[in-house]
Amino acid sequence: DSKDNPLKIPVSVSSIVVVAQFLAIFITVVSQDDLLSFFILAFEGYSADLSKLFRGATLSKWLMGIICLAFAGLLGLVTTFFLIVTSSDVVELLLNFTAVEFVSLLDNVAFSLAVDGLL
Repeated sequence: DSKDNPLKIPVSVSSIVVVAQFLAIFITVVSQDDLLSFFILAFEGYSADLSKLFRGATLSKWLMGIICLAFAGLLGLVTTFFLIVTSSDVVELLLNFTAVEFVSLLDNVAFSLAVDGLL
């Protein structure tokens, strides 16, 4: 009944699927770069030296940047979490998990190329 399970999370999956789900969730949380960067930047705080390095940098732009970074990280975690817990077998779980991690890697590579002026 979809009323009792609106997210369509499979019940009574095999123990190997549950172990793979926990492992995938652990790896996802540990490898989440955007949230880690957010916490590091938030801990370090805004510095007036940033305006010397980056023309036009202000506290409000910095705040907006780290808020967007946190939002992107949380959105990635939530999406990956739902893909993991709605998987009913290990192959489906690994395919979903690998696809999300691959897209995340492509995003990081594209950003690095843009920073280096190659894009």
